[in-house]
Amino acid sequence: MEWGKKSLLVFLGLAAAFAMAGSRGLAQERPAAVISCHNPETLRLMQAHRFEEAIAAERKRLQETGGAQADDRAFPVYVCIQRSVGGMLSHLERDEEALSILEPLVQQARERIGANHHETLQTEIVLASAYRRVGQTDRAIQVLQSLRPRFAKRYGARSYDMRTLLVSLATAYHWTGNFADALPVEREAYAIAQEAVKTGKCHDPVDCQTMLARTQSNLADTLRRMKLVSEAMPHAEQSAATLEKVLGPFHANTLDARLVIASTLGEMGQREKAFAIEKEVYENARRHLGEGHPITRKARGNMAVSLYAGGETPKAIELEQQQLAQLREKRGAHHPETLLALSNLSERLISGKDYEAALPLLEEALSTMLNTRAGLNFDDRLVLAYQDNWRRLVDAYVRTLLQQKRQGDAFLVTEFFKARMLAERLALDPGERGLTQEQSDALRKLRRALADIDQTIAMKRALNRPTTADDAARGSVLQRMRELQQTPAQQGHSLPSLANPPEWFRAILLAERDHARICYAFLGGTLVAFVESGGRLSPGGLGTRSVVSVSR
Repeated sequence: MEWGKKSLLVFLGLAAAFAMAGSRGLAQERPAAVISCHNPETLRLMQAHRFEEAIAAERKRLQETGGAQADDRAFPVYVCIQRSVGGMLSHLERDEEALSILEPLVQQARERIGANHHETLQTEIVLASAYRRVGQTDRAIQVLQSLRPRFAKRYGARSYDMRTLLVSLATAYHWTGNFADALPVEREAYAIAQEAVKTGKCHDPVDCQTMLARTQSNLADTLRRMKLVSEAMPHAEQSAATLEKVLGPFHANTLDARLVIASTLGEMGQREKAFAIEKEVYENARRHLGEGHPITRKARGNMAVSLYAGGETPKAIELEQQQLAQLREKRGAHHPETLLALSNLSERLISGKDYEAALPLLEEALSTMLNTRAGLNFDDRLVLAYQDNWRRLVDAYVRTLLQQKRQGDAFLVTEFFKARMLAERLALDPGERGLTQEQSDALRKLRRALADIDQTIAMKRALNRPTTADDAARGSVLQRMRELQQTPAQQGHSLPSLANPPEWFRAILLAERDHARICYAFLGGTLVAFVESGGRLSPGGLGTRSVVSVSR
């Protein structure tokens, strides 16, 4: 998989938005305070990516507000400045520090000034961005979906603030592989950005151009992921040209936009041109942003993808190994970026027939994946996108087990994931544990309502009709489901093997000693059968997908 997800720098847009909107909101909701939320010098430091200096400046200003014990006039300003500090810490990937500020800040703001106050809403959206960055994508999506109707009521459905929320929501959808839901959100955000430019509802002309270009680049990236490359390329080229003109050739947003061009060229089969851009961006990012910057990582990952597609597997493996080592140190073992690096590196190793090196990477990725899945219970569409995103990882693991002559383990893993995915597709997930019968009935009723809304949205999208009202209704239903649903606590998961067979398999062996068990699975287009009888296992290939047909 490619590293060319949506812009990794959503925070800069959030910073400009909440700094600008913060001054507007405070003017409406409180008398003049001793200190203003919006500080031009801090914003200048943020735009120049001098975040450490900006954090120090904001913390100094915090002392002037009186902190969390500030009076009613100064407290909203305290929330705004503290939010700015938390957002910048998140951008610097100092995740624990960011969450330790933002989570209690949201609670304090709700209690002191109300859930729908401007500063509370803006703090929640920054918290959602922090959740996404730390890898808690499920929590980010839930916060953003709950914010959408509140933003529409407070700011308007076509407001600048709504555009910021939509960009963040689409980014979170990307991390689950749910590009189908991300695309209409991106289109809506771009339309709002265009209106803001036409009506002059931006902070200044430079802000207008930057905001529109970044939104356009995000749209281009989603379009090419949906294989709409002919529509994507004009957006990608125009946005990159605008950002280079306004921000300069070495700004993070400019480099990110150029990576979108490269990814689109790659989708069009122009791999050499794509790689040339990726290499140039990588070198410039290392020089101007630093080795550990997210754009540097993104460029390195995309270079590895292009090298692998061009048949240069050893070079791709070398880059992927660098990527994984840095991500383990920087983001931790369970972050989505780390999982993507594990998946990509294992795929390259399998291609080079280094199965022994690939196996522990696949086991690490799959074990983490099993623990990640529980957080997506609130939305079936996210579960399905998640399954599609990781199915190739399961197939790669089974193929590698077979290459290592571990047929028994391959059989158990195949049955384990087949049963798990089937149960989830039939909504047999343990999301109803702990509910009363009345609550379970209510949850099923909401699921049926959600299915009806999803059908309506699908039909309208096919006809290119707006779905804003339906999306809001969907968010409302999901919120009610979350209030009912008791998400089970995440528990450690281990992959099945002959040394660790699942309980259901033990039960079958005891109950059906004299029977054989046959398991079928498609692995890379080939139909494989496992036949187990009396503790002896025989795997065999039955042909490719193209020669297997259903009898009539």
